[in-house]
Amino acid sequence: MDQTKTKNCVYALTRGYTNTSRYESLLKRNKYIEENVVCGDYHVDHILFHEGNITKEHQDYIQSDTSLKLTFIDIKTTTPRAAFSHEGKEIYTNNKGHLMSSLFDERTIRVGCQNNERPWGLNYRYMCEFHFVYVLEYLKGYKYAMRIDEDCYMHNKINYFDLLHNTNQKLISGWFFTDGAQAVLGMKEFSKKFIQENNVKNGVLHKQTMGPYTNVLLLDVEHFSENELVRKYMNEVRENNFIIKYRWGDLPLWGQICFIFLDRNQYNLNNKAIQYFHGSHSQKVNI
Repeated sequence: MDQTKTKNCVYALTRGYTNTSRYESLLKRNKYIEENVVCGDYHVDHILFHEGNITKEHQDYIQSDTSLKLTFIDIKTTTPRAAFSHEGKEIYTNNKGHLMSSLFDERTIRVGCQNNERPWGLNYRYMCEFHFVYVLEYLKGYKYAMRIDEDCYMHNKINYFDLLHNTNQKLISGWFFTDGAQAVLGMKEFSKKFIQENNVKNGVLHKQTMGPYTNVLLLDVEHFSENELVRKYMNEVRENNFIIKYRWGDLPLWGQICFIFLDRNQYNLNNKAIQYFHGSHSQKVNI
């Protein structure tokens, strides 16, 4: 493959704020990308997906602080326009003023937090849905993509796209994690049924619902986009609203993709070359 003839990208789904001071973490992320994400001969776009709540003024402010040429994409108005959509989700506002869905499994409400800004509420589930169900559509036309969330700061100065290209691996992360049982209700059962009904050869169900630490993630977008069974699995997750109902995260779901649809040498969930600091969790990864 001639790297100069393929399109690749670094991307994040980021929040919009009313005050520019709230973008401090994103600006810091961008600086670390400038310094440590080497692109070499690869054509690399830098994309910031958002929910339509980053004003043009704020976009200009973010751009003025970095030498990266940023592309801002409103996921609500850009095709496929399905991410963060309330359609079919039975949305209502509870007595605390938080957006909820009648589809929420009661167990995920009891265990978690009803605040839609926290990891058990609607916005978190929408975010997971974007990063698993819809992200390939939004990245259509790219060969490789590197997700670096707004609170992740890359430390190792290397060409990260070479990690995919030189190994022919399809998914790479720096670390792996296992979600608790309350966050993966019914996932194993769904995957087992999918394997049986679709006669997935060599499909393996891992004992634990583990997966890549997805806040920094390397993907072969082209490979997954062209795999009909992968797309069917994602579509069935969407059609059944499993992420909304059960709060399935993109972390264990991408783990399922690895174990069911990839050979063992096609993914690496613990690549030590991926070194960064995850700010919101104060988590050092391989540093």
